[in-house]
Amino acid sequence: MIINFSIVKSTTPLSLESEMVHWLTHSHNEYELNLYINVKATIFINETGYFINDNDILFIPANVEHSIYLSNNPKNTKYSRIVINFNNNFIRWMSQVLPIWEYIDILRKQSSYKISLKFEDYLHVSDLFNKILENYQLKNGSEVVIHLYYLLKFLANNKNHVNPDSKVYEISRYLDENYKEDITLQKLSELFYLNPSYISRLFRKQTGLTIVQYLQFKRILDAHNAITYRGTDISTACYESGFGSIQHFYRIYKRLMGHSPKAAKKLKEENDNSNDDL
Repeated sequence: MIINFSIVKSTTPLSLESEMVHWLTHSHNEYELNLYINVKATIFINETGYFINDNDILFIPANVEHSIYLSNNPKNTKYSRIVINFNNNFIRWMSQVLPIWEYIDILRKQSSYKISLKFEDYLHVSDLFNKILENYQLKNGSEVVIHLYYLLKFLANNKNHVNPDSKVYEISRYLDENYKEDITLQKLSELFYLNPSYISRLFRKQTGLTIVQYLQFKRILDAHNAITYRGTDISTACYESGFGSIQHFYRIYKRLMGHSPKAAKKLKEENDNSNDDL
C-alpha cells in the first residue's frame, strides 16, 4: 500500500435546477493532478481563471487556494475526472527511487497550470492515468511509481501549457488584471477590435460563463480573501474588489459563497479568538 498518495476516478452528477454549480474556495497540503473526462468549468487557482474542457490536464500545487465554477446546461450534466493526490512526504519517498522532484518543480513554476494536449498526446497521457489507477487498485506499488514518473516527466516536458493565440485567453488575462475597474463589453470591443456580441458569444462558448459572471466571481473571490484572510472590513472589501453597490455585493456574495459577508467576518473573528486562547 502506498502512503501519502491516492488516485480516484470520480463522476459527480450536476443538478439542472440552478444555472451554475460552485465549489467553495479551498486548499490542501497535497499536490493535485487532474485529467478531465467530462466537464465544462472555470477553475480559479490563486484568483487566475482556467477554462477547462474535456481532455484537459490541470496541475494544482500544494497549499494553493482553488475553486471550481461549473456551467450547468443540458450538455454539461456531470463532472467527471481522474484525480491524483500526493504530498511532500510521498515526493521525498519516491525521489529515493526516481528523480521526480525536478518535474514537480517545473510544473509548479509554470506560468499556467493548465495543459492542453494534442490528440495523440492525450491518448498517451490518458493511458498513463488509467495504468496508475489500475495498478493502485491492484496495490501494485512499483508499477504505480513507474507510470507516475513517466506521466510527470511527459507533462513537465510538454510545451502546451497555454495557448497564447487564443482570443478568449487574452480577454481573460485582461479581466484577471483589471477586474477591479469598470469593465463593459464596449470597452472590451475597443480594446480587442471585436464586435461586443461576438465577444460575448465567444467567451461564453469557450468558458461556460458570461463576462459578467466571470467578473463577479473574480471580485467575490478577492473580497472573500480580503474579509477572511486579511481582516478587511466588509464595506472596504466590497468597493476595493470592484463592486459599486454594497447591496449588489451582498446579493452576489451570498449567491456564490453560500453565506453572507457578515457570516464570513464572524467566522474569521471566532477563529482569531480561538487562536488567541491557545
